[in-house]
Amino acid sequence: MEYKDMKFDIVIVAGQSNAEGNGYGNQDERIILNDNVYQLADVNSAYSTETGELVMTIPTVMELKPFEERPNGIYFVAEFPSAFAKKYLENDLKEDRKLLIVKASLGGTGFVKKQWGVGNKLSNRLFDLVNYALSLNPGNKIVALLWHQGEHDAYESNVLKYDYDRIKKEYHDNLYNQFKLIKDTYKQYIFPIIAGDFCYHWGKDYEMELKVVDATNDVLKELGNSRFIQTRDLHSNDQDTEIKDNIHFSRKSLYILGDRYYDAFKNLTSMSTFHKMALKRQSTRSFSDKEVELEKLIKICEVARLSPSACDSQPWKLHIVRPTYSKLDELRKSMQIVGLNKFLNEVNNYIVIEQVFGNKSASMGSKFSRNDLNSIDIGLIASHICFEAEEQGLGTVMIGAFRRNVILKAMNFKKSQRIRLVIAIGYPKENYPIRKKVRKDSSKVYDIIEK
Repeated sequence: MEYKDMKFDIVIVAGQSNAEGNGYGNQDERIILNDNVYQLADVNSAYSTETGELVMTIPTVMELKPFEERPNGIYFVAEFPSAFAKKYLENDLKEDRKLLIVKASLGGTGFVKKQWGVGNKLSNRLFDLVNYALSLNPGNKIVALLWHQGEHDAYESNVLKYDYDRIKKEYHDNLYNQFKLIKDTYKQYIFPIIAGDFCYHWGKDYEMELKVVDATNDVLKELGNSRFIQTRDLHSNDQDTEIKDNIHFSRKSLYILGDRYYDAFKNLTSMSTFHKMALKRQSTRSFSDKEVELEKLIKICEVARLSPSACDSQPWKLHIVRPTYSKLDELRKSMQIVGLNKFLNEVNNYIVIEQVFGNKSASMGSKFSRNDLNSIDIGLIASHICFEAEEQGLGTVMIGAFRRNVILKAMNFKKSQRIRLVIAIGYPKENYPIRKKVRKDSSKVYDIIEK
């Protein structure tokens, strides 16, 4: 299969060396991921000199291949995205998709020397990589930005003798502007930004480190849908191995860090109760003979009457039809046009929605806007009925096609009365399958207009 035929969930990993991966430790504990995980990186050489000069070959040259941790001599050094990806594979990746880690990090880089930041080389390279990843297949989507950076700025600010307020403000503004640009550029995707604290074994010696951490926290709070990861209990290479390196997390610590990034991601992206209900709710067409409690039907109507309404006109009247109703068969038959809806023979409870006069304001609004506000209100209350029924463990199906004269007679209504919808309601049969939602692509459903 070619890459253009794969659909990728894209995780952007950016920052400096702890994001790039420099964790040493027992090679036997190395995380090996399966062939559902890929990586995208720039194959051109890029490095930061001892003086902070960024040496890069431009343009960016893409290399997409199966994921592996970064080789360093005879070792593969640990990367925290390995642990993140392992959990993502276990819990989130759909059968028809792959995971793509965009490796946009580079050790020894930051904002002070204008390596990161809007319009600067590493920021531009990040956009090159992500744009390429998205261009491979229209079904590709960004699911997270994992950021770990700031050691360079804390160190350089100390060397340049910046005062605390200056480093905090400059780092805050640079980071905010960069994250904001990423979010604005890819605003069609809703994804969290997650950042992490430094290796405490190193950071405890740099007071500037606290200002960078404070600035990062402030930025994430301002942006929303973001989280900052604590690391004070995690060890450096110096603490866990014989390698004298106190700025980089060890292999074991990086994997714990990756788990924490994932836990934050999961917390930020967990579906709301309503989202879960929207995925689960469907039109039920196979009902059990279990009796529906009247209390539940009343509760459904009580919730439904809180539905939004134009000019608060509330142009509705709900009629609960129970199994004992003498004209129940006639009601069913009114909705069984040309042999359809035979499953209604299994349904003994209905909520009939009648449209009644609301108020003059809504009537005038409909006339002047040429928009049928009453119909919108009826749709809203019907939706509330269906979702509250789902909350109560009941199945529903909305019926809008019926013989008008027959249903009016079945309900003992006058010819002047207007029935808009009937909702069949009851307990679904045991093991009634939840069907996969087939919906239009997001790009065909909504867009974002700012200018």
